[in-house]
Amino acid sequence: MLIKKIKYTDFNGQEREDEFMFNLSKSELIKWLTTNGNYTIDSVLKKMIETENARDMVNEFEFLIMEAYGEKSLDGRTFIKSKEVKDRFRYSPAYDVLFMELISDSKKAADFFNKVIPSDLADEVNKIITEHPDQIPEIVKDKVPEIANRQTV
Repeated sequence: MLIKKIKYTDFNGQEREDEFMFNLSKSELIKWLTTNGNYTIDSVLKKMIETENARDMVNEFEFLIMEAYGEKSLDGRTFIKSKEVKDRFRYSPAYDVLFMELISDSKKAADFFNKVIPSDLADEVNKIITEHPDQIPEIVKDKVPEIANRQTV
């Protein structure tokens, strides 16, 4: 989980600095990598940065930021990613600050995405998918049954 401080000016003209939380679960990460078609985090980030299709790059950044954004419950048992929670962030000036930072600086973008990925899975996911790209549906079925049951790959 990444807790990121973002400085921004709110709609009342007040300078603010708030903390925002971002996290991709193992199932979210595997689903994204296998449906994206690039299979490794590095190749996805490289494609996003080097793409000449600005619309695709913008859409991918927005998807990942919003997929990772949420609010931790008070008891720490859940990370809530409801539409209301995401909309509150998406329509804030803080979102604009983060989006522009990530889209304009590839190092910051890579750092952000490396920190929202589960630390115990990042290396494992890259290794599994790069070693067995032709077996991805079987690997996903073994690793994340809920994704396989939804037939998303």
